[in-house]
Amino acid sequence: MATNQLGSSIGDDLSFIDSLANCTRLQTMIFRNNFLKGPLVSTIANFSTQLSMIVLGINQIHGTIPSGIENLVNLSYLDLDMNHLTGSIPSNIGKLHKMQALGLLGNKLRRNTVLNRFSSLMVLQLGGNTFIGALPLEVGLLINLVELDVSDNRLSGARPNSLGNYVEMQGLRLDGNAFEGEIPTSLQTLRGLKHLDPSRNKFSGKIPMFLGDLPFLTYLNLSFNELEGEVPSVEANVTISVEGNKNLCGGFPSFIFPPVSMSPPLSAKRESVPMPNYSFQKKMRNNDSSTQSSNEQFLRISFAELHKAIEDFSESNKISVRSYGSVYKGILDQDGLAIAVKVFNLPRRGASKSFISQCKALRKIQHRNLVKVLSACSSLDFQGNDFKAMVFEFMSKGNLDGWLHPKAIEDEPQRLTLLQRLNIAIDVASALEYLHTQCDVIVFHNDLKPNNVLLGDDMTGHMISDFGISKITSIISSTTIVTSIGTNKNSSTTMKGSIGYIAPSTNFSYKIWCAWSCVN
Repeated sequence: MATNQLGSSIGDDLSFIDSLANCTRLQTMIFRNNFLKGPLVSTIANFSTQLSMIVLGINQIHGTIPSGIENLVNLSYLDLDMNHLTGSIPSNIGKLHKMQALGLLGNKLRRNTVLNRFSSLMVLQLGGNTFIGALPLEVGLLINLVELDVSDNRLSGARPNSLGNYVEMQGLRLDGNAFEGEIPTSLQTLRGLKHLDPSRNKFSGKIPMFLGDLPFLTYLNLSFNELEGEVPSVEANVTISVEGNKNLCGGFPSFIFPPVSMSPPLSAKRESVPMPNYSFQKKMRNNDSSTQSSNEQFLRISFAELHKAIEDFSESNKISVRSYGSVYKGILDQDGLAIAVKVFNLPRRGASKSFISQCKALRKIQHRNLVKVLSACSSLDFQGNDFKAMVFEFMSKGNLDGWLHPKAIEDEPQRLTLLQRLNIAIDVASALEYLHTQCDVIVFHNDLKPNNVLLGDDMTGHMISDFGISKITSIISSTTIVTSIGTNKNSSTTMKGSIGYIAPSTNFSYKIWCAWSCVN
């Protein structure tokens, strides 16, 4: 019964489970990817002991995991991923000695310390929950584990050396926590490791050279830690990411790190050229009165947190569909902040480049009339697919186009007064003046239209948004107008814009005029 539209809005959709308690030969129960809403009833603990598989992932199940679930002594596969479960993992669940796969991704569960009792467990997925504190040492006793995922929680402290006991381990995800200390050398015993992701933590020290010698490794993500020293060489088929570490050197030429110095002078100051990263460290002009404080910190938001904030990316939360993705409204659990999330449709050609362009443009600029960026997320979803999104402050009044051209079906079409129109025009002009003349770099938006002008609660916060095809340069000459953010190629002959906008200096017969030539 997986991948249907089972469920209702009542909130008691799992009551049918009561009728299955007398099915003495029931072995599997699969209702994954539906709309089942409600608590997981305790009747499930009275099912036939022949039951070996329960699959209820990707629904809207809330409440706690029934404590009597340990009665299902033959249960080997339990999938409760992507629901709204709270509380802790039942203390007696460790009695299920035949359990081979436990999936609890994307809930709001708390950790307990009984996981060492699963002597047959091969897959343990605990990512995207609210586990706090150190990684339990008991986990290191599950020596048959093939996959361990504790990503996007609130775990902290040093990573235990007992992880080296996973001699069968193929996938290890620790990303999105607050682990610290050096990467333990015991990992070199994991000769079958294919996927290793300790990114977005506080790991420090040197990157172990043995990581480059793991024979089956295909994915290594060490980004956004505090690592230093030489980047190990890996095979050509290995995807490796080390961005966000400030003191690295060596590695592939594309890393843009300084070469490894064999015997540096003791008095020499160590220099490093970091990988391009999208952490939006803003460098602002001190004399720009219209900009906000440069000390403002950006939020650190994971895919799991966005998934919860937007309620599984439901259609009811979709605000609009843009050229390279969709925009959703959501509420962050951590502080109740209303956000707008632009999720990029990566299979579409140009979407990934648009994400990079917006990151590079928006981390260099800040103005009261430019859209406020709260965070960016470049990660993997729970299926291992690439995921990229931008997180913005939510503007409750929508875009200017909706006010200039209200829908006919509205009972009372929204109208702008002359004064409001004038204020919007002044704010947009102020933002353009900043982009063109007051930045450390010159930014051309290239897609300025009413649909990309957002309005705040009191109709005063007028923000320019969507820098997906913007261009940036530091010099304007008679031969070069702009340089593409994503490339080193000049862009003076391609007509830029989208439906609803075309650059005023462009027509169908002539190339873009040089701004410098026009002024002169």
